[in-house]
Amino acid sequence: MPVSKSTCVGKRALVTGAFSDIGAAIAREVAKLGVDLVLTAWRRDALAAVATACNGVNVEIIIVDLGERDAAFTLWASATASGPIDILINNAGFGYFRRFEEIDWTRDAELMQLIMTS
Repeated sequence: MPVSKSTCVGKRALVTGAFSDIGAAIAREVAKLGVDLVLTAWRRDALAAVATACNGVNVEIIIVDLGERDAAFTLWASATASGPIDILINNAGFGYFRRFEEIDWTRDAELMQLIMTS
């Protein structure tokens, strides 16, 4: 069933990883439906550009690195401070290629925190 703009107006969506690629495209499409946005990622400048492209809706930006311990709790508290979140688009993620003997365990821990815990 297609989503209509009339059913979306007045809703708020939290989009993680909204600063580029899929996250930015999702944010722009959701904005076209009249959904207010809470955009989050770790790059303020890129989020600001996405926010500017989301015309006609309220956009809040929260800078957070979901690879850090307890960042998801901090994000949720900040995102819901202005009202409830009706839609969660959990798009944040990263990956990197390396040989096994070149693994950076600190970076792998951030990856696990982001993908599995946050």
